[in-house]
Amino acid sequence: MAEGPTGGFGDLPGGIVNPWDRQVSHGDLSFTDKKLYKLSFDARATRNVTIAATVNTFTDGQYIPRWERPITLTTGMRHFELPVAVYGTGTRTFSFNVGTYDVSYTLHLDNVSLTPVPES
Repeated sequence: MAEGPTGGFGDLPGGIVNPWDRQVSHGDLSFTDKKLYKLSFDARATRNVTIAATVNTFTDGQYIPRWERPITLTTGMRHFELPVAVYGTGTRTFSFNVGTYDVSYTLHLDNVSLTPVPES
């Protein structure tokens, strides 16, 4: 369904008011109501930090989360596989919200994919 950018994303400044003020995202993804998807990626950071993976819409200035999951990163590269269930058919944006109130860090993402789970 979607593959995102990979590699390091440079220093993410600290002191951000909202975590979603800094994002790695991919928009215009089509989702089917009550279908299960799998988010898969490898990630690490230069310090321990919690980011959020989200599927959302932004309509008339209103951020509407459809799915959200906090993800704790450490300095060691780790593989993640998460189930994603989105209710409602339509176009959505997938994002990693990577802003922080704390000190700066560097984020490394690789092998990002969001795919439908085959029905059995």
